[in-house]
Amino acid sequence: MRHLMLAAALTLSASGAAAEASWRWTAPEESILIGVPVTLEAVVDLPEGYRLLPIQDKQSTGAFEILDIATEDGRVRLKTAAFALGKQTLPALRWTLRNDAGKVQMVESPPVSITLIPPKPVEGEAGKLRDIKEPLGASLWPLIIALAILFLVIGAIGYWFEQKRKRGQPSAPPIPVDPRTPEEIAFQELDALADLSLPVKEYYDQVSDVLRAYLERRLSIPALSMTTVDLRRALVRADVAGETRQAIKALLNQCDLAKFARYLPSEEESSRAREDAKDIVKRIAPKPKEIEPAAAS
Repeated sequence: MRHLMLAAALTLSASGAAAEASWRWTAPEESILIGVPVTLEAVVDLPEGYRLLPIQDKQSTGAFEILDIATEDGRVRLKTAAFALGKQTLPALRWTLRNDAGKVQMVESPPVSITLIPPKPVEGEAGKLRDIKEPLGASLWPLIIALAILFLVIGAIGYWFEQKRKRGQPSAPPIPVDPRTPEEIAFQELDALADLSLPVKEYYDQVSDVLRAYLERRLSIPALSMTTVDLRRALVRADVAGETRQAIKALLNQCDLAKFARYLPSEEESSRAREDAKDIVKRIAPKPKEIEPAAAS
C-alpha cells in the first residue's frame, strides 16, 4: 500500500517562550475500505528536552474512531477506523508536550484526509436493490387470520398436555455450573475458532457471539440480545473505559461488515479480529489485587 507524507511546521503555545515543532504524518495514499482499521504514523521533531504525551482529553474526530495511540521518542502510531464513505478528514488533534522540569506546552497535529470506499459486491451480483414484493391481496387476510387462531388453539392445547405430563414426572437434575471464569471461557472459545474451517460470515458471527457472551457473563448485561447502540449505552452504565468501548464498537462493526455487507477480509485480518477480541477481554478482566506487605513488629 502506498503512503502519502503530510508535513507541517507547528508552533507550540504556553507560558514562556514559544518553540517550533515539525510534524510529518504518513497516511495511505490509496482508498481504504470503510470500517477497516488503518494505522497512521508520524515523526515529530520535538523541541529539545520535551517529550510527547498521548491524547488524554476527549476531542472531535469527525467520522473517525480512534482505536489506539502509542507515542515513543518523537514517533506516533495512531490506529483508527472511519465509518463514512468518500473523502473523510481526521481533524487537527491537540497533543501535550512536557519537559523534565514539568513545563507543559501544547501542539496540534495537521489534519489527515483519507478516501473511504464500500466493499466490492460478491461476484455474480450487480449490487442493485431488489424490487419490493407486492402486498398480499385483501382476499387472503381472512384465511390468514383463521389459520393464526387455529395454530394458537392447537398450541394452547399442546402446552396444557405438556404441563400435565411434566407434573407427573420427577424434576430434571440441576444444570451443572461451569467452573471456568468468563475469561477462560472466552479465550478457549476464541482459540477453538482458529482450528475450524468456517466460512467468513459464520466465522465473524462466532467472534461477535463469543465477545457478546463474555460481556454478558462478566458485566451481567444481556449483550447477546442487544443492538450495537444499546450495548454501547450499557457499557457506559457499566463504567467500561472509553478506549475499551471504542475497541468493542470497532470490532462489532467489522463483524457486521463481514456478515451483512459482503466484505471479504483476508486471513490476516480474520486472525487479527480474534486477537482484538482477546485484547478486549484482557482489558475488562478484573485486575488481581496486590497483597500489602505485613507491617514490621
